[in-house]
Amino acid sequence: MQRVAPKCAYCLETFNQDMRQRLTFDLTGSMDERVLLSWHINKCADEDPLHLTYATSERNADDISKEHLAAVTLLHAVHARTVSMDVRALPGVLQIRSDVSDSKQTIRGEGADWGRLTRRKSKSNPHMFKSKHFSARK
Repeated sequence: MQRVAPKCAYCLETFNQDMRQRLTFDLTGSMDERVLLSWHINKCADEDPLHLTYATSERNADDISKEHLAAVTLLHAVHARTVSMDVRALPGVLQIRSDVSDSKQTIRGEGADWGRLTRRKSKSNPHMFKSKHFSARK
């Protein structure tokens, strides 16, 4: 899989090489998936209401389930906002470092499915999705 340049979760601009200029959250999901979200420090991080809400709720979470809920809420909100602004920016904004552990599902879907749990395409026929009950072609 080709590496995509990381983009800011707020302005969708590509970062320069200076890692000190970005704030990054490393989020690990319940299916062993890892997604990085990054913001420009002192610019976008301070202006983005999604980042501010997450930072506050994570700080105030008194147990792991509330912290997980805050992370999931953040991912869904950033995903929706990015799709509405420019769906092509999703791979840079939602930087997937490891996929889900289920061999039949992926979060590396195409287009707006990037970052969403979807069925993997069949290796024998990439246009066919399989189910226990039926098979269907795109």
